[in-house]
Amino acid sequence: MKIKVKNSELPLFNAILKVKSLNYDMVIAKEDNEAVALNIKDVELIAENEFEELILSYRDILKIKLCKDISPVFYSALIGCIEERIGERLNSLEVLNDNYKISGKGIYEKKITLVANNQIPLDITVVGMKYSEEFSITFKDITLQSFIDGCNENIRHLRKEIEEKEKSINRYKNILKEVMKNSINLDNKQAERLISC
Repeated sequence: MKIKVKNSELPLFNAILKVKSLNYDMVIAKEDNEAVALNIKDVELIAENEFEELILSYRDILKIKLCKDISPVFYSALIGCIEERIGERLNSLEVLNDNYKISGKGIYEKKITLVANNQIPLDITVVGMKYSEEFSITFKDITLQSFIDGCNENIRHLRKEIEEKEKSINRYKNILKEVMKNSINLDNKQAERLISC
């Protein structure tokens, strides 16, 4: 895949570069063997094959992390399975959970919770071998009530985390204030001692 830089405020405006890696909101491109990070909004993506055209027409699929052990063909397999499951084109998806683990034998398991087309929650498990282009993709039904309960539980958990982080921020602010105040007092005392000598 290539990109053309379309943001006229960037030094690389109109440059055409080879893509090194891509996710939903950022692209890493090569310029003179140097990696350049660009916001996806600042570039035009140029597909060079059928697979890349598929990814560009289903850009939301890039919200699912693709670990280095997983073949990019994973995306097209997952798109096909999701569309078969929901019975319509996949127009949008929001990823709520994306976990990945790999065994010592090179078998990985990826668990994804997502919402397709802003209406269909899906629990997906993908099992495959490192670098293989064959996957086992299974779906677990999520009832509306369990989805609501799960979302509310995660919201409570995140609020608790935010509360803990805010307490930590306040501790840092308070100790910084005390250290600064005491340092100023210490400096004044040292200055007085110097004057009195």
